Amino acid sequence: HVLVIPKAHCRDLLDIDQDLLAHLAVSIPRLARGIMKAVGSDSFNILQNNGATSGQVVFHLHFHILPRRPDDGIFPNNSSGASKGAGVNHSNGNSNNRLKLSVQHRAQLAAAISKELGWPGPRL
Repeated sequence: HVLVIPKAHCRDLLDIDQDLLAHLAVSIPRLARGIMKAVGSDSFNILQNNGATSGQVVFHLHFHILPRRPDDGIFPNNSSGASKGAGVNHSNGNSNNRLKLSVQHRAQLAAAISKELGWPGPRL
């Protein structure tokens, strides 16, 4: 799970400068490809909420890139892992299927993602 957060403040997708949105539209797929290759996934979700009723709790625009694997528990109502419109279940999913990574493993994944993207290394 990786967050993409623009440095410039914008509350949500309706508040973003169009040039910045265009930059994100190019950057997010590139990031997703690098993340999927680094973690060995062939699928991913992009999640982004706009407004409190939609589930937005941090009122600074951000995108979630979630690499997926079968039965990962993110959408627990569908065994294939695809959403049936229920949204992400943050507390009631099958946490036994979620990856539990040590700090060292997370650092290794960050390094692998950086390598895939051609970056010098994680910015920790």
